[in-house]
Amino acid sequence: MHIPDLNKYNYNLPIQLETVLAIGWLDPSEDFNQGPVPKQIISKLWEIFFFQRQGRDLLVNVLRGIHACGFCGFDSLVMGPDEKQHVLGHAEIWIPSGQVWYAAPTMIIHYIEKHQYLPPQEYLEAVRMVDVESLINAQAERVRLVQAGFDNQE
Repeated sequence: MHIPDLNKYNYNLPIQLETVLAIGWLDPSEDFNQGPVPKQIISKLWEIFFFQRQGRDLLVNVLRGIHACGFCGFDSLVMGPDEKQHVLGHAEIWIPSGQVWYAAPTMIIHYIEKHQYLPPQEYLEAVRMVDVESLINAQAERVRLVQAGFDNQE
């Protein structure tokens, strides 16, 4: 599913979430920005991907299925920086930044590493600044924001 960068998030929803911006929802039929991403950002995304403590993390919408890369057919199994294989394409990474959240598929790591995807600068800055150990429960925040979105439609 393609959502242009910085558009309001609406993945699998009949509404858009006003304070959640989509990042990295790429599709081969659409152009995307390319360029180098600092290694610290890639390392931080992996750190976010790995971090889980007592149900508190930045992964959202963890699914039983996986999404393969539409660009190269990559089947979502990747070698992580820990030299172990991990599955991407099964969840989203939500990054808080002030009053805004950025929602990206976990495939963003693959898109950056293998397809030179360059996310918007404000997203890169939010990733750089996020405190992974702050015990944010992004899934609970998603549930709250979705409920608020439906409440606002009434």
